[in-house]
Amino acid sequence: MATGSPSEDAGLIPKPGFFGETATSQLTETGVYIHHGTIPPVMTPGHGDQAYFAAGGSLFRMSPDGSVQKLATESSLNVSAPLVARDESLFYRTDQGELVSLAADGSERWRQNAGGISAFPMGLSQDGQSLYTVNVGADGRHEVTVRDAATGVERYPLQLQPTEQLVGMLDDKTMLVTGRSEDEHYLQIVRPDGRGRKVGGLDTPAHGPNAWLGTGNQVFVRDTLGRLTAVEASSGHKNWTYPGPMKDLFLSPDGSMLAAMGRKLTQISAAGDPGWTKETPAPVGEGSFDARGNFFTTGAGQLTFITSAGELESTPWSGSVRASGSGMLFQVSSPDPQAGLQQQGNLALGVASASLGFIGGALGGLLSKKGLKKAISAGANSAGKAYDQAYQPGVPAAAGPNRTQGDHRIQAVRFLAKKDLLASVQEGMRGSTSAIEERDGRLIVGGVAVRRKS
Repeated sequence: MATGSPSEDAGLIPKPGFFGETATSQLTETGVYIHHGTIPPVMTPGHGDQAYFAAGGSLFRMSPDGSVQKLATESSLNVSAPLVARDESLFYRTDQGELVSLAADGSERWRQNAGGISAFPMGLSQDGQSLYTVNVGADGRHEVTVRDAATGVERYPLQLQPTEQLVGMLDDKTMLVTGRSEDEHYLQIVRPDGRGRKVGGLDTPAHGPNAWLGTGNQVFVRDTLGRLTAVEASSGHKNWTYPGPMKDLFLSPDGSMLAAMGRKLTQISAAGDPGWTKETPAPVGEGSFDARGNFFTTGAGQLTFITSAGELESTPWSGSVRASGSGMLFQVSSPDPQAGLQQQGNLALGVASASLGFIGGALGGLLSKKGLKKAISAGANSAGKAYDQAYQPGVPAAAGPNRTQGDHRIQAVRFLAKKDLLASVQEGMRGSTSAIEERDGRLIVGGVAVRRKS
């Protein structure tokens, strides 16, 4: 049985030089949860401090102090990382073909037989009223089913072509699909009454992420030259084009975005105007925002933090992290991943990653990272096998797929950057003297440890 235990002495991990002699930005481990099993937990950060994860057929909610509440247990070995709605209600899939909705307190709202497996995508429309699931047939076709999110009642089905991918939904009547034919690449606005339209001339790439559904009725499409075009999702009108080059896009809660190309990150406003550009220690392939627009990414043994104003700092770090809405960082570390890989044989990692190439966005949109292109050719059985041996996209983990029996460690870390640390210190100084205390030889001001001048 899994056990949870908060860290006995969290300590502080300073980043030398950020505050000079006065203090440093801080990474403080606030809690750890240990799951003993074979398949690594799959994680979804919440909109507040908490995170949700699935492990061993059960769904859990984890608090920053490492304490865990079990929300549900399924007979299925695999349960998908949950999709978290704005009100903290949850949706998840099982390998028994069931689709389940829980209220924020963990009580079951509804359960439907949706078919498919837990690896297959699902998402919420931008208005939060509709839930869609995607099943992939043996012929590679994507079958989309739209349901009422509150009741689970099916509204209508939609079958896509093998070369088409669902980007997301604005509401129950407007879906965005990218596709390609022998003659063209296109973005298609699909409506169940058949009044959809194609947006041509976009030259969307055949491989890699090619479209992202943003806020404010916009969808962003990348072409083969790395240019980014913003299209009005309801009408197909082209609003602006960023010349790039860019390969991936990360959408901030404030409506701006970060365009990534290798190690270069460029901020783009909601109106398409480029802002600051920063170089990160490693190429940016994943990352997440907190609710304040701070961006976190990892690579080359560094955790890199970038504020919405473009202030960039990094600190040594092993593994990847996902940020919750409040800025809590959660990481899953699993035992001996290299040994696990050697034990598995030569499973094609490309099939594993491609079959898991969809990730639910914080606002409920479904952002395609690599699609299911290789899983299509391999068929639904290969996709299921890949999930059984791999992490879902966006899952914080030390390395790639592993099925090593042992302790999987979920770590909660609070990160205070310079401006947040200063704000806490100033607030503590303005408050009562009880906000300043000496603990374990360190000065704690406003709940934050600071370094005194020598």
